[in-house]
Amino acid sequence: METPIARARRRPTSSTTFSLRCEPLASGSTTFDQRWTAGLRVGVPRGATQDLILTPSAPSTATIMRYDDEATGLQALISGQIDLVGTGLLVSRALNRNDPGKNYEVKIVLRPLHFGIGIRKGQTDLLQWLNTFVYTIKNNGELDTISRKWRELPLGDLPVF
Repeated sequence: METPIARARRRPTSSTTFSLRCEPLASGSTTFDQRWTAGLRVGVPRGATQDLILTPSAPSTATIMRYDDEATGLQALISGQIDLVGTGLLVSRALNRNDPGKNYEVKIVLRPLHFGIGIRKGQTDLLQWLNTFVYTIKNNGELDTISRKWRELPLGDLPVF
């Protein structure tokens, strides 16, 4: 996975505007042993962050099943083809609303994912304006209000680069 420093050399990015988490999701009845994915069928979107994080850490007894997109992996979880799916922060709430009997829950948070606004190299005035704008709306509470409206979650602590 590319580091924030390597990414910044390639493409300048504003201060962090929001965070998600890479987390495996399973029905409430799924239990883990000490190596947590041992013996489980684990679905991940092919080549996505979840694949890059879950695959190297999975024990040899886990079966990694790669899907072309996250939606297909979620459908495999709903239909019982897999025990666990690598996904993001907001998915469990949507699944529980639409399929209330399964009680989908996050089993462990693997990694926080932080996002900013990417711009072309050389646009330093725009980058400065964006960082000032993000700083202002973080501090006056507007970014938190936006997060609560659209993600139904508080903004939380964001790293400063």
